[in-house]
Amino acid sequence: MSFSQNNNAISKAQKYLIENKLDSLNLVLKNSSNKKEKIYLLNISSHTASFTDYFELISAFTTTDKSSVSKLNWFIDKRLKQPTASNKLNLKYVKVRWFQISNLLDIEELNEAAKISRNLNDYIFQFKSTNGVVYKKAKIYARIYPIVLYLIKKKGQRRKTIMHIK
Repeated sequence: MSFSQNNNAISKAQKYLIENKLDSLNLVLKNSSNKKEKIYLLNISSHTASFTDYFELISAFTTTDKSSVSKLNWFIDKRLKQPTASNKLNLKYVKVRWFQISNLLDIEELNEAAKISRNLNDYIFQFKSTNGVVYKKAKIYARIYPIVLYLIKKKGQRRKTIMHIK
């Protein structure tokens, strides 16, 4: 199987996963030689996934249409639960949610991105008293959303100004 065929197979497998078509998913994975993708897809489909598995899914997700990103977002929201350990911030969870926010911003789903961003900030804020390196990294991820919104707003204002000048 060539690289492009294997990549196409993984794209199909990802689509089957988020659409909960497990028979089709298993068939595609059976014929795939890409062990890394097989592992995270199988872990997620069998409900034994780690945050790293979800990060692999969301970072490797290939799509050309907005509806697929929306389906992926719905799938992640349905499956991914906030860590229950109240004594340690989980940076892998933060990275998954950050990537999810980033994907939503790419397709201009600002309201959904804002909701996830608020929840992520609430999660991170629980650990403010620890104020360690992991907390600081998490805050950097969380600050990206307002920065992107600011840039979008500035870009919109610049467009209005340019249109007004013409």
